[in-house]
Amino acid sequence: MRETTREAVEFGCAGRMAALVLFTILAASSCAPSDSPLVQQARKSLDDAWNGGPSLQVLTLSLIGDYPGLAEGRQRIEQSLASPSFQLKVEAAHALERWSDPDAAPLLLPLLEDANPLVQRVAARALAKMGRSEGRSILESAVRDAEEVLDVEICSALAKIGSEACVPEAERDVTKKNPALASAAAIVLGEHGGERAQRALRAALQAQRAERRAPVIEALGEAGEPSVDVAAIQRYARYKENVLAVVRALGDLGGERAVTELREFAGTDDPLVRAEACLALVDLGVLDDGVQSGLEQALADERTELRFLLAKRLSAAPDAVDVTPLLSRLVADEDAQVCQQAMTGLAARADQSLLPVVSEVWTKHKADDDGPGYYAALQALVAARKLRGEAADKLLDEALKSQNWGHNVQAALSVLSRRAESSAEAGKQAGLAGGSDAPSERRA
Repeated sequence: MRETTREAVEFGCAGRMAALVLFTILAASSCAPSDSPLVQQARKSLDDAWNGGPSLQVLTLSLIGDYPGLAEGRQRIEQSLASPSFQLKVEAAHALERWSDPDAAPLLLPLLEDANPLVQRVAARALAKMGRSEGRSILESAVRDAEEVLDVEICSALAKIGSEACVPEAERDVTKKNPALASAAAIVLGEHGGERAQRALRAALQAQRAERRAPVIEALGEAGEPSVDVAAIQRYARYKENVLAVVRALGDLGGERAVTELREFAGTDDPLVRAEACLALVDLGVLDDGVQSGLEQALADERTELRFLLAKRLSAAPDAVDVTPLLSRLVADEDAQVCQQAMTGLAARADQSLLPVVSEVWTKHKADDDGPGYYAALQALVAARKLRGEAADKLLDEALKSQNWGHNVQAALSVLSRRAESSAEAGKQAGLAGGSDAPSERRA
């Protein structure tokens, strides 16, 4: 039997480790997508837009928000944050806010010292929505707008970091006769939540007249307790000015009693109330035959505003409820606004089965230079990042060659996002393959 020396063992282990490293590198290089002509064109289109001046840079930043973590997007965000242009700083901060990536928070911190108060506020708000409180004092000093109405966005951001600076202000405003003051205050209290907000909203519910009560009802639906507030809210359904608010509030409150009441509303003869009730049930995860029938009636309604409501609310439906078939029908709507809203919802749910729908929207609206049709085409390009195959590549290639800068940039970001996802998956597979062949730590 051949003698095994320490040197031989160490040499053998080292050789196996070198082979493993080489295997991993080769696997990654063979699996990771190279820069295909489509990717090369995407990089060129993005560079051309970025080098085309401030207006195209603003356009690019406004679209980057749809692609969280994309390296090419982060690069341009960082350049913008260091720019002397306040507009680029604001757009870059908005993009990071949409990314909601806490790891990107340090990029925003220098903006809190910016000479422009708008830049400070936007950065502070973005940080707060990431759970960072460094800009708290800036936000607390700007809770009211120029009309002395509570700034709902700023108050919402403050609530996320535990500040109650807006609550006393909202308590004072929620019972006022000025509709703008009272409505904003109700929204602030609804988003803040907690016992203090509940008490203020319940008091306002009794103090306000019917025409000013609707925002309070909806806010209590968001902040209230089902065991207490379903009955308190339901009694106001007898006022025609409040019935829709009651339906929406029941959808937010949830619970068995709320579902029972909503089923009653879903059987009403009023098309708008019926649609709102069915949509509220969808929000609660209910999509049975009765709800489906009510939604079908809304989809077939001749009133554009009702179909738009359907598209908007279904776009925000829980992932657990399959509303894709309904949204797919709404993107074919003759009204461009309905199509745009439905396409926005589908873009977040896109998979390979939606390629024909995405292609149809792109073909129908690619010639639109502005308006809802233009934005529907942009959303089709967002959805295309989740699609694969020759037809998807052809669609993106056509957009990259379009005379419309928005199409160019959106398609470029979509192509680069696809490549990043494919590279990450290839790296993951290479790591798994390498891990399965790793040498065991046995003693010779």
